[in-house]
Amino acid sequence: IPLSVPMHLLDLRWYQDKGYGFSELHVMRDNQDESGEFRCARVDWQGNPYANFFGWSVWQYYLGSGDRELAREALPVVKKQIAGWKKNYGNGEDSLLTQYVHQLTGMEYQPSYWYFHGYPKNCQDQSLYTPVKRVDRNVYHYLNILGTSFLCEVCGDPDAEKYRQEAEAVRKDILRLMWDEETQFFYDLHYRTNEKAMVKNIVGFLPFFAGITEDGQEGCLETLFTEEFSTPCPFPSVSTECPVYSAEGGWQGWFFKGRNGCIWNGPAWPFANSMVLDGLAKESRRRSHRWDEKFAAYFMKFTEMHYYQVEHYNSMTGECISDDVDYSHSYYIDLVVSHVAGLSVKPGRIEIDPIDLGMKQFRLSNLYVQGHRIEVCLEEEGKFSLSVDGEERAARRGIGKLEAIL
Repeated sequence: IPLSVPMHLLDLRWYQDKGYGFSELHVMRDNQDESGEFRCARVDWQGNPYANFFGWSVWQYYLGSGDRELAREALPVVKKQIAGWKKNYGNGEDSLLTQYVHQLTGMEYQPSYWYFHGYPKNCQDQSLYTPVKRVDRNVYHYLNILGTSFLCEVCGDPDAEKYRQEAEAVRKDILRLMWDEETQFFYDLHYRTNEKAMVKNIVGFLPFFAGITEDGQEGCLETLFTEEFSTPCPFPSVSTECPVYSAEGGWQGWFFKGRNGCIWNGPAWPFANSMVLDGLAKESRRRSHRWDEKFAAYFMKFTEMHYYQVEHYNSMTGECISDDVDYSHSYYIDLVVSHVAGLSVKPGRIEIDPIDLGMKQFRLSNLYVQGHRIEVCLEEEGKFSLSVDGEERAARRGIGKLEAIL
């Protein structure tokens, strides 16, 4: 199970019915090294420790499954990861983490690492490269700590409040240090001075994905709808106004990873787009569905990208610039469930609040949450209903909010 993606779509019983226990899936302890990092790609423990939101995903899995035993098994693992991240990437001045290796947030060659050297022609010269406190790494860090706090609560662990306070400290530092009021955007920071790297990377939208933004910061999302990010094949991995923006990748005309090598200075990456669309939907819902039409339009463009299923695309032409077939690097299905159907899982209950895509009818069925079979249905005549285990629990005319206790 890929725990780096939202987990409430998965039903653990399928694996249990086939004789698998969760620990036998080798996604937790067996992949964690002594420092708390999760290794991937290689079996000799030399694989890359990518940034991830594992702890948050475990919490999401618990909400979907209700598996308290799993939560207890996972708790020391996610605690160890948090401690390792703080030791490996933390500092004594604030709660933010430094990204030293640009490849390990999954978005290599984002221009902010070279901002402080004026975007040199040779981006592989290590003397012209600056580690940064990354928005994405710190958003994941916040979510992991918050998820761990919630897991502590359900497990009766006394550390719940400690982790809640740690998460709040990270949230405040993201808002205090990374936000720029004048340009209405979140930026990476110089790892020593906290000077902003004034590059509008796509990860600048991720605080909305994490739900940590405050009133007065919604102008950041408006940037998404401008020529900076609203390209014919949205969204580019960096603003089109960046001096080293390239729709097809490559660094200032240098394709040192080959024609199809992933360089995130302009191509569109479906995984990043998943998080941006997720944040756009959450913020639209938070603000009385202010951006539903925008979400609908960009979600349909996002859908078209999945007909090809490759890793990345030319953000101007939509051309596939990867030879990797069947590489659906996104969490498309979760967006359908969470925002098109509108399902969110809370402790002991589910809520339905869809983003209006203008559909006349749809049905989401055979989705299991905490052992209950869920169905959400919009009928052609306009009835919108929520059923649990075949019993209708709530209904209304037209799409809107519904909820049910589990």
